[in-house]
Amino acid sequence: MATGAWTLGSTLILVAGLPRLQREIVTELLLDRAHVETVDATVLREAAEHRRPDVVILGEDDPAMARALLEASPRLVVLTLVDSELLAWRYGLTPYRECLGELSPATMSAAIERREPKHSWWTS
Repeated sequence: MATGAWTLGSTLILVAGLPRLQREIVTELLLDRAHVETVDATVLREAAEHRRPDVVILGEDDPAMARALLEASPRLVVLTLVDSELLAWRYGLTPYRECLGELSPATMSAAIERREPKHSWWTS
């Protein structure tokens, strides 16, 4: 590998539902950087449960599938490729840490209030 090239080390990536040409492009881009496996989209959930991948790449933007995969494996990153131009969406759960300052009834109330509504794709 050339000096300065990036690597994903032992990252496992499952690819599902991509048309042949897109699958070949994605696999070629990642071949030297990660372990890439192609799985049938109909068994993706089961494959993800058993193989415990770091990343799943889907051949369509399927928010319900992304939600189901993330609920089962919160550290997973889901990439969806939408069209022939390989437009991608990234789904993931991001942990965060926020300093609340000195504890008071106001800071306690603010801390437990919902910050933003859940998107309909997550709740449906």
